[in-house]
Amino acid sequence: MLDALQILATWSTCIFAGAAIYINVAEHPARMGCATVVAATVWAPSYKRAYVMQASLAATALVSGCLAWLLEGRFGWLIGALLIGAVIPVTFIVIMPTNRRLLESGRDLASDETRDLLVRWGQLHHAHKRTAVHCGPPSLSTTSATPPTHRSAPPAVLASIGPDSNRKTSPR
Repeated sequence: MLDALQILATWSTCIFAGAAIYINVAEHPARMGCATVVAATVWAPSYKRAYVMQASLAATALVSGCLAWLLEGRFGWLIGALLIGAVIPVTFIVIMPTNRRLLESGRDLASDETRDLLVRWGQLHHAHKRTAVHCGPPSLSTTSATPPTHRSAPPAVLASIGPDSNRKTSPR
């Protein structure tokens, strides 16, 4: 179960980061190379599809990363989960007002204001990429590098093994 949660948390974070990078490096700059009316027209359906995908990936990474932390006790999983999960409230608080303005019915898609909103959206979306790229390494680096912080064998098992059980003895 722990391995599955770690894989799911890592996979969701990496796919989220890849999608965010793609949007920032390829899709939005290409869109902005077009006339404003074209850029705004193609932004709306793209945003609606990406929103569902990225929200699902962020929520999956958050939950699976937190569960991996609970089961294993390595804080890297919790840190990574909380960082990727932070994109959810950031989206609602910071980016969503711009999204709503771009999606307003009756908006003049050829206006300078629409162009400015698309530029602003691109700048705000860049935060997704930075967050996702930076939250992957804490969870990835903890998969096998350090022992768990809160788990050990039960005292009875430790007592039966004795303090010298891990020492290698040389033949006499």
